[in-house]
Amino acid sequence: MITLDTALSFTLATSILAIAPGPDNIFVLTQSVAHGRRAGWFATFGFASGCLLHTAAVTLGVSALITANPTAFTALKIAGSVYLLYLAVRTFLGLRTHSSNLAVTTPSSGHYFRRGIIMNLTNPKVAVFFLALLPQFTDPEQGAIPLQTIQLGSIFTLVTNVIFGGVAHLAGTIQAHLHTRPNIRRVVIALAGLVYITLAIRFLFENH
Repeated sequence: MITLDTALSFTLATSILAIAPGPDNIFVLTQSVAHGRRAGWFATFGFASGCLLHTAAVTLGVSALITANPTAFTALKIAGSVYLLYLAVRTFLGLRTHSSNLAVTTPSSGHYFRRGIIMNLTNPKVAVFFLALLPQFTDPEQGAIPLQTIQLGSIFTLVTNVIFGGVAHLAGTIQAHLHTRPNIRRVVIALAGLVYITLAIRFLFENH
């Protein structure tokens, strides 16, 4: 098992990384501002679930296979970009269709959860990140490496829930005021669509 010192230093490191602006927390921010706290929280749960799956992939050696295979890495990168472009198209089409009433439909919580987990799992940089970060905090003298990896991944997942959830809560406060300002809300949703396009381009041109 990991030591208390390792757990604390890993928590500090991952907290700093989670706070730093990046595709994941920006995604949660845009979801929350455009659609409310619930959207941001369930997107956060999706990202957290993706972290658990990435932890399992590192433990089982799947992440190493993906990062070592240029074809697999590129395929995952393209999949992530296509999904983000799909979200952008849906955002702009929905904005045009419901321009007179942006609250016509309320997607289920699972809708936002799926967005978060798919976004997380199709980001090859996350797989590389987990593969590079987790082993640095393991120690063969402290027991089985797979068990330590799972413990570290669980801490990372908890940190993600806390920090991204905080982002969702605060950004959702902004969205609550947009119901009385439909024109501003339309601008915010359009900006969210542009963020998806920007992230898609970033995904596509990232290298190992």
